[in-house]
Amino acid sequence: MFGTPGPVALFNELPEHSEYLWRLIEERKPDVVYICLRYIATFGEYDEFSENGDDAKTKAYLAAIQRLSNFTKHIIVELDFPFRCEPRPGKPAVENIQNFLNDVIDSLERDKPLDGLNLSFNATEYEQNPARRRWRFVQKQCPKCQLFDLIPAFLDSEGHTFRMSDPATKHSYLDNQCHHTEAGLAVMEDPIRKVLAPYL
Repeated sequence: MFGTPGPVALFNELPEHSEYLWRLIEERKPDVVYICLRYIATFGEYDEFSENGDDAKTKAYLAAIQRLSNFTKHIIVELDFPFRCEPRPGKPAVENIQNFLNDVIDSLERDKPLDGLNLSFNATEYEQNPARRRWRFVQKQCPKCQLFDLIPAFLDSEGHTFRMSDPATKHSYLDNQCHHTEAGLAVMEDPIRKVLAPYL
């Protein structure tokens, strides 16, 4: 089992990093490849998806997945979360996740409930975003691919609120760099163990 650092990309033009990753995969032929993408708009992850898969981003995904399929038995793809990791002008602060931990600390200092930093969530609507639709298309072309969604682990009991912090401990699930904190990773641990269990 091995991991690769953030700059490594299967799908983007980062040859100095991706060549190393491909060489590693082709030499070691791992049984399972777990892909945890950093979904960033500037990388085109949310570019419009064409139903027949002929948009540039889908073509790049398909080419990489087909190549990857030659060197592994199983591919698990972790899907996106309902927040963006880069500023978006005109969007509510809670949807602009940079410096999120500052917002948590500010709320705690002002004795404001952290519920206001949670995200409202509509699963039916969310499944129509381009990143989700693109991966469903790719999965149909990839018998070895399994899509893995961590969103349910963060939803409230009614499934309409994506929690950004632990309601009991008030620990934030994200830091200021759009990385999960220890508390956020704890929420994900059991679902990740469960999806990987058949291969360990």
